[in-house]
Amino acid sequence: MPPGGYPPPKKSNLGLWIVLGGGLVIVVLIGLVVVMLVRGAGDDGPVATGNDDAGQQTAADDDTGSDDGDGDGDTDDDTDADDDTDDAPVPDTEVGEPPHALPDDACAGLSEDTVEALDAAESRTQTDDNRASCTWDVRGDVDIDGQITLTYQLPYIDNNSESEAASDFDFRLDSAMDESSDIIGYTVLEDEPLDLGDQAQVVFREVDSVWMSNEAILLIQQDNMLIEFSWTLDPDDILDDDAPAPADYEDVEDYLPDMGAAALDNMG
Repeated sequence: MPPGGYPPPKKSNLGLWIVLGGGLVIVVLIGLVVVMLVRGAGDDGPVATGNDDAGQQTAADDDTGSDDGDGDGDTDDDTDADDDTDDAPVPDTEVGEPPHALPDDACAGLSEDTVEALDAAESRTQTDDNRASCTWDVRGDVDIDGQITLTYQLPYIDNNSESEAASDFDFRLDSAMDESSDIIGYTVLEDEPLDLGDQAQVVFREVDSVWMSNEAILLIQQDNMLIEFSWTLDPDDILDDDAPAPADYEDVEDYLPDMGAAALDNMG
């Protein structure tokens, strides 16, 4: 034995390293668990996307229902269709091939049934190169005096031109709707299309002139022909300055489709 004895043995660090290594492994495992938990929480995203897709499919189904008429979206269209059925039916017409000529007898453009219903009496006719007209004095079943004038008109420049006839229709319609006169006061009370000819429009207005009256204007364009009815309705006492305009649109509305159809059938 050496003097002073043997030196004390050195302590081994193996245990410390084992402890540190084990702790590191535990830390790594905990980290992995946390990552997995975070990823698991993130998996809710695809579920939400699936719900969105379902919502989009539902919206698409709703749109499809509107298009095919089975869904709730067609309620307004169905209502409009029902409203259309309330209108007075438009009679069928028999119109020859264009271009059309002026009729031989413009007065034949008002049917016998209408003449009888309105107690109408033919008062005058007029014909020139591109226009033919007939006027009746009337007292309808609403007991309102007045006059009806039916006019057939061909285009001035080219009698066979459908585009000129359409332009004439637009011009007359603008004139019937114009309320800006400084001499005679016009107030449009009703205007609506009718299913006659290529295009047709009714304008019902109040006229403030020497006395108050009403006027119903029916315009029809068929090929190269413009047809116009002007129906004035006067008060019983035209000398009464306080007499109001005598008629409502309902007083004439049911007559107009038949009048227009008969005028079309009378075209040359």
